[in-house]
Amino acid sequence: ILFTMKRLILFLCFTLMGISAMAQMMPDSTVQFVAYWDVGDKQAYNVSTSEYKVSESDTTEVEYSTEIRMFEVLAKTDSTYKLAVTYKDVHYSDPQTNLLYQIMTETSGDMKVILTTDQHGSIKSIDNLEELVSHQMKVVEPFMEMLGNEEGAELDEQTEAALKDYIVQMFSDPSIIEKSVYDEVGRMLYFHGNRLDMEKEYSGEIDAESIIPGMEAPIKAQTRVWIDTDYTDAYSAVGRIYTFIDNDTLLDYVVEYVKNLMSITGMSQEEIEKEVNESKDAIEQTALSSEEYTVVEVHMDTGWPLNVYYSRYINSKVEGETTQKVKKTDVEIIISE
Repeated sequence: ILFTMKRLILFLCFTLMGISAMAQMMPDSTVQFVAYWDVGDKQAYNVSTSEYKVSESDTTEVEYSTEIRMFEVLAKTDSTYKLAVTYKDVHYSDPQTNLLYQIMTETSGDMKVILTTDQHGSIKSIDNLEELVSHQMKVVEPFMEMLGNEEGAELDEQTEAALKDYIVQMFSDPSIIEKSVYDEVGRMLYFHGNRLDMEKEYSGEIDAESIIPGMEAPIKAQTRVWIDTDYTDAYSAVGRIYTFIDNDTLLDYVVEYVKNLMSITGMSQEEIEKEVNESKDAIEQTALSSEEYTVVEVHMDTGWPLNVYYSRYINSKVEGETTQKVKKTDVEIIISE
């Protein structure tokens, strides 16, 4: 599903503003990314995502999904664009996830996000958050029923009620939708509004926010951003982003996440701390890290993204066993015939 608690959103925001009416290569060795769209313009993209688990012995494909992401320019002023982004023909390899998405589609139609951007194409706001919340709340009851039908799922009334409250909180939280949109659509428009020196690399520490309810503290991540001069010319510009989260930061996050999950089962704070302390040795012997790579190619004359490639690698070493979880997303423009 578009918005799930699986997704760790790393929305990276830089304030390097472009000043031109069109995206173009400048004579001072800089590239600026600016939208040049008209009302009625439409652009579609094929999107495919796959997730793998790689261990020392084998590689297993966990799941994959495909969709068509359709952009349409609804309105335009001197300082803004209004866009509709519609998710069509969505398919998940996981039968349960696919069924939940079908339920949403049958009750509310295709998922459509209405955005306002500035004159450069950088997202300013999501204008139909209330509608999107209502859209995904329709899967709460089917999701609970699905959980109850899983083999070995035996929940007492208190735990079931607490779990439902947690799920309702998750699906009704507009900030989760907002951050998910920024991760998926915002990643495509990440460089819009930026003017970058092709000879420089921009780096620093950023706050990566969590979408998990109750996990409000940001996650510290190291980020590098640069223009790939080998693939940038008068036709298109290619920007690259690299993000890294180290062991201590990620491990602390995972421990807090587990404690948060324990709390919904009714465990007291004292019981939770006792459980964590008893697992202290195992936690200290665990190694975790996360790396993300994003490549965005933007058409210079129009500002439409041409291709976006995103990959995330979560590396772990638990009890001597090394595992890597890989997520890859390819977004490719559909050329009209």
